[in-house]
Amino acid sequence: MTKNTASPWVTAVIAAIQPLGDVTVYDEAELWPVLASNPPDLLFLDASSFAQDVVKLVERLHQQQEKMPIIVASTSPTWQHARAVLMAGASDYIRHTFDAVQIRQICGEAMEG
Repeated sequence: MTKNTASPWVTAVIAAIQPLGDVTVYDEAELWPVLASNPPDLLFLDASSFAQDVVKLVERLHQQQEKMPIIVASTSPTWQHARAVLMAGASDYIRHTFDAVQIRQICGEAMEG
């Protein structure tokens, strides 16, 4: 989920995780109806593209689909923010990376549970 679909980082993430299955990019408005009808196996959230409180967004996502893994990626993570996001229900909290192997590994592990 991102508000910046033209970002080179988003493009890199899509390319990295396509071998794991179908990839669809949503903005926040598009995601809520999908969560209600056909939730994804994994949600990868680009925290840097949201002005609102990402912790509250993760809480809301987790309340709607508590079994769906949520990975939050940020350009400038701090341990305090990481802890808050994980406590809100995220499966993982990572720094933006262009390393396709690392992205695929993190997503694969999250989907395995």
